[in-house]
Amino acid sequence: MQSIVSNLPENPATGEVDMSSIMDYMSEHPDAMEKLAKNMSKLEANTSVDLETFNYVSLKSTIRKRSFWVLQLHSGPVVSPSEPHKALSHSEASRVPGAKPTFSIYCYDDKGIFRSTEDFIGLPTSKQVLESIKKSIAQPMPPSKPALPEFYLVSSKLEPHAAVISPFLDSIAPPISWRFETDDEANDVSNGVYQKNVDSPQINLKLAEEMKARGNAAYANKDKDAAVAEYTAAIKRLCDAMASQPDDADEKSIRRRLAVCYANRAAALLISGSESELKKALADGEAAVDWDATYAKGYVRQSTAQDLLGDKEKAMDIIAKGLRQPSLANEVGLADRLIELQTNGQGFSSDEAVFKNWLLDAMINDRLSSERLKNFGVNAWRKRVDEHMAQWKK
Repeated sequence: MQSIVSNLPENPATGEVDMSSIMDYMSEHPDAMEKLAKNMSKLEANTSVDLETFNYVSLKSTIRKRSFWVLQLHSGPVVSPSEPHKALSHSEASRVPGAKPTFSIYCYDDKGIFRSTEDFIGLPTSKQVLESIKKSIAQPMPPSKPALPEFYLVSSKLEPHAAVISPFLDSIAPPISWRFETDDEANDVSNGVYQKNVDSPQINLKLAEEMKARGNAAYANKDKDAAVAEYTAAIKRLCDAMASQPDDADEKSIRRRLAVCYANRAAALLISGSESELKKALADGEAAVDWDATYAKGYVRQSTAQDLLGDKEKAMDIIAKGLRQPSLANEVGLADRLIELQTNGQGFSSDEAVFKNWLLDAMINDRLSSERLKNFGVNAWRKRVDEHMAQWKK
């Protein structure tokens, strides 16, 4: 446990080891986290405590002079009942039935060590708040051991639960003293958290831009591994910015940047041409469109991956889907990509009869093609066709 804690990186946006740091470490070191989970399960089984019958006063010998603990309630992102580990943005939350805010109760000591932390979907009940307090004392997270502080400060946000938690804390005072935080103390914490919430997205956006720029430079030098690593790091920073629940304008900007980084990473993955990386590139192209359906390169990356994987029909369907986006209807790059796929890279024939026969097949005789082009409207592809046809009109 201690070796993992010492290796946790600081979140560069906050300068602290936070949940984002832990999630990054978990994704990058699955073996270490699996080993930790097994050890923690064994430890929990061996240190099971009956919080109802535990003799809390018996820990008075553990009290360190001038020691204090703080119990805080922190609001987290809104989540979907079906995907409780995925944060929803403001606009997403309004569209997801049953979406609920999350909260965390955590206790830390005067050395900055977390003794307990628990997450809740919806506000915790009085019983859950009391249990969190008891766990911080009798069943803390390793490497901490059962102990009591000289002073226990409880967040004023938890004051509505006073009827349940006060009798317990009063029963162990002495040897400890405790109280709810004052308004000034609460404002100090609130202002600090607010400023971090304001600063963190901007810092993450700045870091993401720097990482993307390094990724672009690596891609230009055909250094696939370095490019993928930088784009991946940029995506993490942007996801952190999104998790801070930005306003609508910032959310739109973050979504666009995520689409760009996913599309760029897809382009880097396409360099090798291996099947496994082509599939990853396809997934990244899909992610780009999920984040911003108006980003043309997201469709191009998907299409290229599908084509290289041997499915040209799907490759063309993807580009057609992009051209059906109202904001992309006149995107010349998509039209040219579709024409390239339709003509096996040859472009439109300069022979009038050959071209008109091809167009007849594309729009009528070939069922898959005609379905793809059905109700296309006057878009960039149609304009390319009309421009080419114009040379034979008298």
